[in-house]
Amino acid sequence: MRLRVLFVVLTLLGGCKKDKTPASPAGPTGKEKGARGDKPAMQAGLPISLAASVDGKTVTWTRADFAKVKPIQISGDSGEGQRDGWSLRDVVTTLVDAKAAVTELSGEGGGKMTIDAASWKDSGKQPILRQNRRGILKFYWVDAQGRPLEEDGLRGVREIKISH
Repeated sequence: MRLRVLFVVLTLLGGCKKDKTPASPAGPTGKEKGARGDKPAMQAGLPISLAASVDGKTVTWTRADFAKVKPIQISGDSGEGQRDGWSLRDVVTTLVDAKAAVTELSGEGGGKMTIDAASWKDSGKQPILRQNRRGILKFYWVDAQGRPLEEDGLRGVREIKISH
């Protein structure tokens, strides 16, 4: 009988024991569609600073300048789902004029990419500039449906050259 009483007391005490670890807020588990648990979420409003040389005269475009350009939804170049980006044609048309064209981009590590006039005018593909989660600007081409093409792109875009 004493053994039963002892058992009941221990069971009740064990059941009343409070967990000392705080409950974590319900957050993303990384199992949601399109979630990348290994990548941090992009912080809204990361700064943008892009040097634009228009016919030899250099200006710096910031997030305020890019806010004047309508963003578009495109597929991430690494299959990460839909992302906001800008058509580089729209950026140039809005911030310079409709007759201007990008001729060269410079990126991290001294990388350069030239864009010939035929590619710039090709309606079957679109030049895209987008900011990744770390705030780095990336350039690549997409097709009419917004899917990245298998062409070369440029990471860490810091300067673009524009001519008329």
